[in-house]
Amino acid sequence: MRVLVTGSNGFIGTALIAQLLEAGIPFDIVERDSRGADDTEKVTGVKNSLDNSPGIWRIRWPQGLSTLPFKEYSSVVHLAIARPQSNDSIEDAIAAQCAPLQALINGITKSGATCGILFMSSQSATRLAVSGYGRGKWEAEQLLRASSIAWTII
Repeated sequence: MRVLVTGSNGFIGTALIAQLLEAGIPFDIVERDSRGADDTEKVTGVKNSLDNSPGIWRIRWPQGLSTLPFKEYSSVVHLAIARPQSNDSIEDAIAAQCAPLQALINGITKSGATCGILFMSSQSATRLAVSGYGRGKWEAEQLLRASSIAWTII
């Protein structure tokens, strides 16, 4: 069992990584490549107490998500949120939430992997949300529900 985590630098992601290390559960994380590179590359991380070596996938965001080797993972924990810009329209904010999740769904489906996605949503996720964040989370939930992969929404 190996877990892939997006959003590992956030509040929840940091706590999750600490728990995975403590439990000895092997995992890799996804990092946005700030250089804008087109390649997906894996960089070895720090060894944990069971000598499992977490890796860091440096990818172009969000396109690189679909190129990851999903057959290596039992599950994907998707915590990464879109980085809002002050001039984003609601449509831009929705697209920024949905594009990474759609790339994950496409990658899992195309690879024939059996891993599922655990998706971190929000209390503000509703069809009628006035914020792009809430609407984006709701739209992302709909993407998961319409997909053929296993999913859990928290």
